[in-house]
Formats: sequence, structure tokens, C-alpha cells
Amino acid sequence: MKRLMTMAVLLATGALVFAMGTRQSMTEDEALALIDQKIIDMNLTLEDADAAEEAFTAMIEAKVQVRNAFRIVSDALDGGLKAREMTELAVQTRLRIQQGLSAGSCEDAARDMVRERIRTMEQERLQDGTGEGVPAGPGVPAGGGSGK
Repeated sequence: MKRLMTMAVLLATGALVFAMGTRQSMTEDEALALIDQKIIDMNLTLEDADAAEEAFTAMIEAKVQVRNAFRIVSDALDGGLKAREMTELAVQTRLRIQQGLSAGSCEDAARDMVRERIRTMEQERLQDGTGEGVPAGPGVPAGGGSGK
């Protein structure tokens, strides 16, 4: 039964992705569904999921286009950012809103912050000798090596 449910979710997600590829716009609900699916696929925690959705919501509040906000959050998750970094992204984005910065400025700052955090994490892994600078995937211990 669990396998059947997983297959149904994957098929629905695939259909959603295909449908989005045929048009330019993406709704907030579609983006949130894709973020949720990525969280499931990556086997991340509920805390990570909440923080990712909060970062996405903050960017939407800043008037960043839905597709661009989704890409930033998706890249952050792919890069190994977790709840702490996602929460910081949301906080910083809301501070920029309060400062009256434009949507473009908020988007650029969010994208730059994600890239910098990913770069910093990769450098720390290299310096610690725990990996090759590549974020660990789901079910793969940091370093992902063969244990030799």
C-alpha cells in the first residue's frame, strides 16, 4: 500500500511538472507542492520543510515571481541547506522588505545568500576532510565516501 501511494504521488508530481513545462506561470500552490515533494524525496525533516516553505513565502511577500522563488528554494535544498539556513533566508528577505527594497533586489540577495551558504558548506566539508565538497544526499553520510 505504501509503495502504491508513493507511485501515485510520483505520477502526480510528474504530471504537474509536465503541465508546468507547457506554460510560463506557476502558482504558489504548485510551487509549494513541488517543494514538499522535494522534501519527501530528499528525506528531510518536518523542520526543514517548514523552514523551506517559510523562505518561499517570504520571497513571495517580497513580490519575487513564484517560479524564481521556487528555483531559489529548490537550489538551496539541492545544495544541502537545512532549517537554520532557510530560516535565516526568510528573516533576511523580510528585513529587505521592511527596508523597502525592490522585488529584484530581494531576489538577487536571496540567490546570492543561497550560493554563498552552499559555497561555505562545501569549503567546510573540504577543510574538515569529511567530503569532497559535495553536499551529502539523502541517506548518504556527510563525506559519502566508501569508508576506506
